[in-house]
Amino acid sequence: MATETQSVPEEILKEEVAQPQTVESNESTKSLDAPEETAQKSEDSDKDYNFRQMRETLAQRDEELRVLREASDKSEELGNDDLVEGKHLKKGLSEIRDLIRKTELNTVPDKLKARFENFDNVVSKESLEKFRKIEPELYQTLQVDRGANLSAEELFTKGVSAYKMIKSFGISPENKEFTSKKEQVQSNHRKPMSAQAIHGSGAIHEANAFANGLTPDLRTQLNKEMIEAAKAR
Repeated sequence: MATETQSVPEEILKEEVAQPQTVESNESTKSLDAPEETAQKSEDSDKDYNFRQMRETLAQRDEELRVLREASDKSEELGNDDLVEGKHLKKGLSEIRDLIRKTELNTVPDKLKARFENFDNVVSKESLEKFRKIEPELYQTLQVDRGANLSAEELFTKGVSAYKMIKSFGISPENKEFTSKKEQVQSNHRKPMSAQAIHGSGAIHEANAFANGLTPDLRTQLNKEMIEAAKAR
């Protein structure tokens, strides 16, 4: 009986001794598993960080592309070297260029008068209307179409052409003996012409005409006759 009594405490003691070992073993197992869980959590955390960084990078690039697109759209309105407020600067430059062009155009009449003192008298409304009736095709070349962006040089050239054409046809108000030479030449061209008519009133008449030398009026008349003769052919 004594042996059985002693055996009970021994069994209990054995159980008590065994239990701490089991707990220690469980703790040891947990301690072995802990690094793996920590590593997994760390890996998951790194992935989240990388994805977050990637999303932020993509968002930043999208913003940069948006800004570049806006800048590209505005580049059509701005100059290549515009720095700040380019559209306002370009508008100001355009206004300056228009002002310069208008100033140059306003100097054209003065330049024409400087070259031809009687420009206003020759190229008048009356003479231009007469020239239009006589030579409508040539008159058309002197016209400036509405909306045409002529330079000052081009406008000056048209003014010179108008002056010379009107003078060559003798239709300026300064020429008091103006007649419609074109109609007269066309009418005479349809009629038989004698040698006397072609060469004038004869040798005596021509000699008397040159008796006083080649006067300005005679020179003008000869130029007119040569032009008319050339047109009649």
